[in-house]
Amino acid sequence: MTLRRRVIRRYPTIYYCHSGSLQLRKENTHAITLTLDLIRRYIESVVMFGNYWIMITSIDGFFHSRPSLDDCADTSKRKMTRFTEAIIHCKAKHGKAYYELSLFVGNLELLTVGGLHGHEAKPDKAAFLGSSIPNLPFDLQKERRSTEIYIKKHPAITSFSNRHVRQYGKFAAGYKWSGSSDRFISDGLYPVNPINYTEHPAGGASVVAQLASFFLQCLASRSIDKDGLERMLFIACTAPVVKKLIDNKKIISFNVINRGISADGHVSRCMKAAISAMALLETRAGCGTAAFLPVLQKMKDTCLNLMDSGYAAKLKTANSNAVRLYNRNHG
Repeated sequence: MTLRRRVIRRYPTIYYCHSGSLQLRKENTHAITLTLDLIRRYIESVVMFGNYWIMITSIDGFFHSRPSLDDCADTSKRKMTRFTEAIIHCKAKHGKAYYELSLFVGNLELLTVGGLHGHEAKPDKAAFLGSSIPNLPFDLQKERRSTEIYIKKHPAITSFSNRHVRQYGKFAAGYKWSGSSDRFISDGLYPVNPINYTEHPAGGASVVAQLASFFLQCLASRSIDKDGLERMLFIACTAPVVKKLIDNKKIISFNVINRGISADGHVSRCMKAAISAMALLETRAGCGTAAFLPVLQKMKDTCLNLMDSGYAAKLKTANSNAVRLYNRNHG
């Protein structure tokens, strides 16, 4: 392993290295250990694209070519890389282009979901959260590749949680393969967790977001916390639109609320989707993991409906709020 010292403006001394050739054994335990180790290794790493740099503070790990191990990784065929290679990908959604940065090594993809970027000759830096990197310089708004990756001599202290995906009905959705730098967590610069929305200071106490988060948490874990479900019912009843529906009702449940709210044209799509999701959970409460199997596809569809009805937008807004707060305190 070759090391070469280089100092990136305003950040601690880090070291450049190539990963070398990796031979991955077939055992799942080895793959899991390798994924976590490499996430730790590349947290707070800096990727150079000419004179531009991107510092990675949060990573989601994906293991490609092994759907039996990780069904959250996309199925596109990838050539195994001998050394760690950083790639900026240009993608599009609803006709709008956006950019992602991934590190590829062996069958692993380390997707950047938080960080900062800037130019060596300038003191300014731009923070971001989520896989889409906004405000990239024009020179980086296209596919770019680099093997000039600098890592810290001593790995950053890292905390792990589940990954930030759209579909939590997949069996690997609950893997704790997302790592964030503790140093930046303490500064509030880490992505909002879709299945633990209120854990983040920028998450807030939105009723619909709490309901959506609880549903995704149950789906990812294949278990329903009955006490948690009762707590969510209490929280739902604090929403004005629900309060109006439950007046004079002798029995209150998510199914009762769902029947009333479905016909109300003044209720947001996201709230309707969240209440419908909770009503679906309610029918399976206390039945055990096997109870998910007959309705798993319906729950997967409900998950995507929640995301598309407004929950994904709420997550994006919360991440933007976290970046704004970080910039205010550390700009």
